[in-house]
Amino acid sequence: MPLINGPIPSFYYVPLRSLTLNGQSIPVNSRHVMLDTGAALTMLDSDLVQSLEAGVKNIMKLPTVQRPGLSLCFDIRSNRNVRYPIITFEFDGVSLTLDVGHVFMFLDANTACLAIISSGGADQPGVIGNRAQVNFHIGYDLDNRKISIAGVNCANF
Repeated sequence: MPLINGPIPSFYYVPLRSLTLNGQSIPVNSRHVMLDTGAALTMLDSDLVQSLEAGVKNIMKLPTVQRPGLSLCFDIRSNRNVRYPIITFEFDGVSLTLDVGHVFMFLDANTACLAIISSGGADQPGVIGNRAQVNFHIGYDLDNRKISIAGVNCANF
C-alpha cells in the first residue's frame, strides 16, 4: 500500500479506505492513519469510534463498566463464552483483520475493554497502535513509498 504525506512528516501514513465490523461496513471519514509502534492503542476519529462502539455493543450484548482512559469496557464475568467481533481495516490493496487480542484489552478476569479510542475530530490523524500490529510483519519501503503487511505468528520466533 502507498505511503502518503501526513501532517507530521516523520510518521508513516497510509490511506484508510474502509473499516468493517463482522463484515459490515462502517463509514470512514479519515483520509489517512499513521502506523505507530510507540502508541499502544489505536486511535480513530470520534465519529468512526462512536459508530464502531455502537456496533460492538450490539454484537457483544454485555453490561458495560467505566474504566479511566478507555471509552468502552464490558463486564464479562456473566458470560465466559463471549462472542468478540472481528474488525478489518481496509487500505489500498491491503486488509488488516484484527482478532480479539488486537482489539480488546483484558484489565482483569472480569473486564474487557475496546483498545480503540477517539483521536478527536476527523481533522486529527488516526493511529494504528502497536497492539493492532502484533503478529504482523510490516515492511517499510521508503524509497518506493510503500508499506507491506503480512500476518505471522510471532510465538514461533
